[in-house]
Amino acid sequence: MAEAVVKLANDLKETANNDENWRRKHFQELIKQWHPDKNLEQTKMSNAVFQYLMEMRAEYLTVGGAASSSTSRYPWQNPNQGYEHDWEQVDVEHDWNQD
Repeated sequence: MAEAVVKLANDLKETANNDENWRRKHFQELIKQWHPDKNLEQTKMSNAVFQYLMEMRAEYLTVGGAASSSTSRYPWQNPNQGYEHDWEQVDVEHDWNQD
């Protein structure tokens, strides 16, 4: 699961310089992809990833071109920074072989 969030964080970082309309459409696609109602087989993972997306929403949609700067400290550069979800506990509780 943490891998999904890291991959998502990298995607947000890589696409942060795209224009605002593009970012809004892309973010909407991510929301649809990870919405818990669309992932009933992976409820815990989709809830955690969706929660992460909602926490990153404002920063991603308003960032403009600043996220690519090497001095930038946007949250998606470190998906665990400021994000209080216990990934290890979720990994322990979830049987990944059933997904």
